[in-house]
Amino acid sequence: MASSLYILTITVIGLGVGPTAVALMTDYVFADPARVGESLAIVTLISAVLGTLLLWRGARGFRDMPQSALS
Repeated sequence: MASSLYILTITVIGLGVGPTAVALMTDYVFADPARVGESLAIVTLISAVLGTLLLWRGARGFRDMPQSALS
């Protein structure tokens, strides 16, 4: 159940927020439909940095776990 909720959440965010962010950046930041590639690159970069920061923060708690809990 937890795995299916996780996949549902990731899918909704990925398919809902990603394309919308690219479209909004293309329309409002660049105001040029020909610059959609640049919008895609910027949204991808921001997403990668945000994902890395969240992974780093989450891994901190995992590193602090006792070794007996990991086996």
